[in-house]
Amino acid sequence: MFLGEYSHSIDAKNRLIVPAKYRDELGENFILTKGFDGCLYIYPQKEWEVFEEKLNSLPMGKGDTRKMVRFFMSSATQAEFDK
Repeated sequence: MFLGEYSHSIDAKNRLIVPAKYRDELGENFILTKGFDGCLYIYPQKEWEVFEEKLNSLPMGKGDTRKMVRFFMSSATQAEFDK
């Protein structure tokens, strides 16, 4: 988990600047997904895999659980930093 709060705008090329101290922690490939309360969640690839396993282990027989899994998975996308 990253600490702190950062407000950034999107540039003319639709890019978001990620603070330098987090780029090394995220690695070359990472996962972006929408989060709660209008936040953007960014996971290093390995951490996303752990999170995804946890989501997949939830009881899918419950409607609220399915909604939560869809919330995260439907907006998840693999990304990488521009050079």
